[in-house]
Amino acid sequence: MIIMRYIVHAGLITSLLTVTGCGKSGESQPGGDSVPAATVSGPSLYMAEPVMDFGRFPDYESRKASFRFVNNGNATLEVIKVQPTCGCTTTKLDKTLFAPGEGDTIELTFKPTGSGKQSKKVIVFTNDASKPRREIEIRADVIPTLKANPRSLSFGKVQLGSGATRVVTLTSGIPNYEMDKVTILGDLKGDLSQSIEPVPGTTGDLREWKMTVRLDSDLDWGWYTGSIRIQGTVRGETPGASRASNLTIGVNANVQGSFRASDSMFRLLVLPQNHTFRKTIRVSSEDESPFEITSARVVDSGNIDMQVRVEPIPESRGSSYDITLMGNTGANSGAIKGKVVVQTSIPGEQEVVFKVAGSIRK
Repeated sequence: MIIMRYIVHAGLITSLLTVTGCGKSGESQPGGDSVPAATVSGPSLYMAEPVMDFGRFPDYESRKASFRFVNNGNATLEVIKVQPTCGCTTTKLDKTLFAPGEGDTIELTFKPTGSGKQSKKVIVFTNDASKPRREIEIRADVIPTLKANPRSLSFGKVQLGSGATRVVTLTSGIPNYEMDKVTILGDLKGDLSQSIEPVPGTTGDLREWKMTVRLDSDLDWGWYTGSIRIQGTVRGETPGASRASNLTIGVNANVQGSFRASDSMFRLLVLPQNHTFRKTIRVSSEDESPFEITSARVVDSGNIDMQVRVEPIPESRGSSYDITLMGNTGANSGAIKGKVVVQTSIPGEQEVVFKVAGSIRK
């Protein structure tokens, strides 16, 4: 009789431990716990297959998985926390305490970020003394609707009056994806142009395009930011089944001439309220010849009190200066904006403008 009761109990546990995802049973994966004994001393979390491999699917879709667990011990099991470390969301368990033989299901929704082969973890914390931290692993090979390389386009330091050209490679793994519209936004609207050409020989499931991005030569001295937004559509097989797709590529450029600066923006980052700040940028002439800074002032600073001070570097013999922005955030919160306008004696660069950027947290 003792043997018969053991067999029934073990069979019950086996029937409970099923891993599912997207309506299908999960296949066996390496790394799962071994089949447990009928009873373990103390609380014990048992999960038959803590791995789900979703295989290949598009980046605009999500996937769901269910992971069944059971308390295989002889004391109450407490599930303290289920913590995603990835683009996963979990459903809350209706209860957290489980008597011997009791179990529940952890439901996960995986929403990919990026593309390519991915392995993500969800950690289950319990009072199981032998293994208080258990990992659930999600695997996927995410197909990009449209991917850019590089993801963010920096022109770097560009010589005043010269312009510049950069190339971005665009890739799509979705055969029925079509590009519809390209829009330039931000500071560079009107000063940036682009053209897109397909890369020969990349047809079928994986296609590539070369996007050539050109920066106009008539930009003034300073720091510029913007973005390129590519709008497209994944065409569905039936009316109304199509899906919009947007990709945004950040763009920046640092335009400088004979007047050189260690940075063309006063980056104040994140500051607290009622905080006194100072930020210094060193400027110089490109050929180290003497020049003058005749004035410097802060404009468009809103309700943030800021002043600017110019100090020559003695050993530079008139070819370098420190420009220091000072102020106090006060009781304000939100974005810090403004400009520092500097007048110089350098021909063609008699007025240069530094942007001021940052934020104030409450």
